[in-house]
Amino acid sequence: MIIVRLKGGLGNQFFQYGFGRALSIMKSSQLVFDKTWYFVNALTKSATPRRLVLNKFWIRDCSIRLMPVKYCMMEKRNRSGTFFRKSKTTFINEDKLKNTDDIYNIDNAYFDGYWQQYSRLNRIRNLLVEEVVPKASLLSRNCVRLVKESSEPGSVAIHFRRGDYVTDVRTSNYHGLCSTDYYNSSIEYLRRRISIKRLFVFSDDIEWVRDNFMCNLPITYIDDSFNLNDVEAFWVMSKCSHFVIANSSFSWWAAWLSNNTNKIVIAPKKWLACDSNKADQILPDDWIRI
Repeated sequence: MIIVRLKGGLGNQFFQYGFGRALSIMKSSQLVFDKTWYFVNALTKSATPRRLVLNKFWIRDCSIRLMPVKYCMMEKRNRSGTFFRKSKTTFINEDKLKNTDDIYNIDNAYFDGYWQQYSRLNRIRNLLVEEVVPKASLLSRNCVRLVKESSEPGSVAIHFRRGDYVTDVRTSNYHGLCSTDYYNSSIEYLRRRISIKRLFVFSDDIEWVRDNFMCNLPITYIDDSFNLNDVEAFWVMSKCSHFVIANSSFSWWAAWLSNNTNKIVIAPKKWLACDSNKADQILPDDWIRI
């Protein structure tokens, strides 16, 4: 059995789902996702508050459960990734993993990490395109209308990720923040190559974007007036023709799942402030880095 810990926001959940899905298919193993992190985090407030949203998509061949306490204790007792005898399950912490090939040689394992390497996902991309689709009954009329608008040719999704990237010093030092110069350069790059009909602007701080991002193109700000939740905003974003993403797994997945064969995706060349090599692991070769 393969157990994968879910944690973080929508984009992180997709990476964990894709990792578990690919591994379970390769090994023909039962797949379980552990949702305990969301309950613990709600009680302890030890990380940025996040909601479990994976179950709002057409995921399949797996289950999402609250796992027994023994699995929660595995991290505390066994951070090295060695065999934990009582559970007969190997606990694998991505940060402690020295050889990634080890994950393919273990039959029963509990995986804790973010698993943000796109190369692992390519082999099941078509499957993920079918499954990472929100259930239609959960989408509002505003969402359906915006999906139709953002699907028009020449639409560009532009994502400003701020939130705890700005307010939390530790998070800011780890992730870094995309500058307005990055967004201005990205728009100029697109102007020279395509006819931009409309920008769809997404952010967790939309008022800051209104005040600081100056552009004379037609713009739709996805603000509170539309009353979209994270799932709906993601779905609208994913239907755009082209993308200027932040160093965020949220907009990464919207761009990666897009089936527009002529799409241009622009991403920050430095994905993490603390790791200059992370971009090579997470960004496809055909994406433009600025």
